[in-house]
Amino acid sequence: MVADGKRGLQIIGMKCLTRLAKLKALNPPGLAQGLAAIDDRILVAGGRSGLQVLTNTPGSLSLAYAVDTPGKAIDVEVGDGRVFVADGLGGLHAVVLGKDRGHIADTIRPKGALKRVAYSQEKLYVGSFQGDLHIIAAEPHGRMKLLSTLSAPKPLFDIAVRNDYAYLACGTEGTFIVDIQHPEKPVLVGKVEVPDYLLPFDCSTSLTVAGEQLYVANGRAGIQVYNLTQAQSPRLVGSISTLGNAIALVVSGKQVYVANLLTGMQMIDCQDPDRLQMIGVLGVNVKAKGMVVIGDELFASTNLGGVVAMPLPFKVPRVKQHGPERLDVYIPPLAKSGYYSLSLSDGQKNLVLPHVVVSK
Repeated sequence: MVADGKRGLQIIGMKCLTRLAKLKALNPPGLAQGLAAIDDRILVAGGRSGLQVLTNTPGSLSLAYAVDTPGKAIDVEVGDGRVFVADGLGGLHAVVLGKDRGHIADTIRPKGALKRVAYSQEKLYVGSFQGDLHIIAAEPHGRMKLLSTLSAPKPLFDIAVRNDYAYLACGTEGTFIVDIQHPEKPVLVGKVEVPDYLLPFDCSTSLTVAGEQLYVANGRAGIQVYNLTQAQSPRLVGSISTLGNAIALVVSGKQVYVANLLTGMQMIDCQDPDRLQMIGVLGVNVKAKGMVVIGDELFASTNLGGVVAMPLPFKVPRVKQHGPERLDVYIPPLAKSGYYSLSLSDGQKNLVLPHVVVSK
C-alpha cells in the first residue's frame, strides 16, 4: 500500500512488483560530485575519498577500487586514455587506470582550489573557486604544463570548449566567451546573449557542446540552445521552460537530459533545436552534481552523496490522432520487462499515465 499524496492510497499487487524496473543506486565512500565514463566503467570524483571507479552490471552498481588523492576530488574528465581529476587545493592529477588499481602519473598545481576540468585537443581547461581559468597542455605521454591563467567572472560553475573558443557558465553573471586560439594568451571576447524577458531568471550553471550547438542550463530561465557557426557571437535558436530551476544538463544523441530542482530529471527532444519538446520525466528528483549517459541509462551524482542510474525513456515513434478525444499509440517491442508510464504533451500541458503499459 502506497500513500501517494493527493492521489490517495494506492494498492499494488505483490505479483506486479517482481516486474517493476529497479532504480540502481550506490553510496560509495566520500561525497560523489563530478562524473565521467571510460569503456564500461563509471568514474566518480568522491571528495576526500579521491577518484572512485565503479562497475555497472544490469542489476547493480559496485565500487571496483579507488585512487587516493591528496585534496578533495571535485570533478573528473577523460582525455586521450588518461583520467584528469580536479582535486581542490590538491591540484590537477593525471591518473592512469588499470584493471584492478590505478595510480597518479602526474600532478600540476596552478593557483586556487580547482573545481572543474574540461579536455579538448590535448589541452585542459580548469576552473577554480576563485574564478580563474587555467589552460594546461596535456600532450599524450607528456607531463602537464601550465600555459596561461585568465581571471573570469565569478562564480565559475562550468566550462565547455569547441575549437578555438571556451564558454564559461558564471551563474547570474551569465555565460562568457573566451578566445583560446592562442592558449598562451586567452582573451575574454564577449558574453552569450539572453533575451530580455529571461534576464531576471538567468543563472548559467551547466554547459554542453554538441556538434554546432551550445546548450545552457539557465536556472529559472530553463534551457537555451545557441548555434556556434559564428563562435564569437552565438545565435539563440531554441529555448524551453523546465517549469522549475534547471541546474545541470547532458546531451546524448537527439535528447537533452536536465536536472531540475522542482520537477526532477527531465528528458527533452532536441532533434530540432528551434522546436524543443519535453518528452517526459524520469521519476527521480535529485540535485545532480554530475551526469553521464551510458547506453540506455543516465547516471547522476546526487545531493545526498551517492550515484543513481536511471533507465531512459524513449519517444513513441508513431501516434495517430482521431478527432479531439482519441489517439492511437503504436509502441515498439520493449527491451526490458516491467511497467511503463506514458507521458503525453502538446507543448504546453503534460499528462502522465502511470504504469499503463506492461512488458512481460
